[in-house]
Amino acid sequence: MLEARRELEQSISKGKPAPSSEGLPKALHLHDIREKRALFQHRTPQAFASEAHVKELSKAPLAGNTLDALTVFWGGSGWVLIDGHHRLAAYRKAGWGKEIPVRCFPGTLDQAIGHAGKANAGAKLMMSRSEKQGTAWRLVCGTKLSRAATVASSCVSDGVVAEMRRVRDKLTIGLGRPLEEVAALAWWQAQREAAGSAQEAEMIDEEARIEKAAQDIANKLVKALGRSQQLRRGILARALDIYDGSLQGYLREQWGDGGPEEGLGDDPDQPRNPDF
Repeated sequence: MLEARRELEQSISKGKPAPSSEGLPKALHLHDIREKRALFQHRTPQAFASEAHVKELSKAPLAGNTLDALTVFWGGSGWVLIDGHHRLAAYRKAGWGKEIPVRCFPGTLDQAIGHAGKANAGAKLMMSRSEKQGTAWRLVCGTKLSRAATVASSCVSDGVVAEMRRVRDKLTIGLGRPLEEVAALAWWQAQREAAGSAQEAEMIDEEARIEKAAQDIANKLVKALGRSQQLRRGILARALDIYDGSLQGYLREQWGDGGPEEGLGDDPDQPRNPDF
C-alpha cells in the first residue's frame, strides 16, 4: 500500500492541478479511469462471490442502462477510481462503449483512501469482520487520518483502532521496525509480533485460526444461499437448528444482549482521544 501511495503522491505533485469545480466531469469513458487497487480496494471477497456480483451488475449495462455513479479522485495525470471496482468490471464485462456517470471526490489523498474504506464497508457485497479490520490496519499504517476518521472509514470500533495504533507504535517506535515492513503485515501477524509473551502469541494464533475457519464456512454459506439475507435468514436459522438444537442458547450466552463483539482491543476503558 505504501509504495502505491508514494507513486500516486508523486503523480499528483508532478502532474497537473485538479480541474476547478466548474470543470469537474460528470461522466467519463472507461479508458479514462485508472485503478489503484492497493490503495482503494479494501475488500477481498472470494473469487466466486466477486464474479457473481459482477455478473449480476452487468445485467444493467447489457440492457443499455447505467449503474450508480463511480467515485473518482484526481491523480495528477488522470482520474483514479476510489469506489466502484465491481461496477467498473461490470461495464467492461458488458462491453460498454459510452461514457459512464462519475462523481469527483474533492478531498485529500488520505481522505480519499478513508472514503474508499467506508464505501466498501457499506457496499452490497458485504465486508467480513477480518476485511474491516484489515481496512482499519491499512489506514492506521498508511494514512494520517485521525482515530475518529479511521473508525468511521473502516466500521470497526474505537477500541480496535486504538489497539492497532498501539501495535503500530510498538513495532515501529519501540522495536525499530520500518513502517513499510509493519504495513505489509496482516493485522493478526502484527499483533503476534507485538505480543508480550508466548501465551499471548498463542492466543492470537488461535483467534486467527478460528477467524479463518469461520470465514471459510461463511463463504460456503454465501455460495449455497446467496446474499439475499431477508429471504435466506429463515433457511439459515432452520439449518443451524437442525445442525445443533442448542446453538441458539449458546449464541445468546456468547453475545449477550449487544450482539457479536467487535474483537480484540475493544476496551471500554480505553482513552477516547481521536488525535493521531
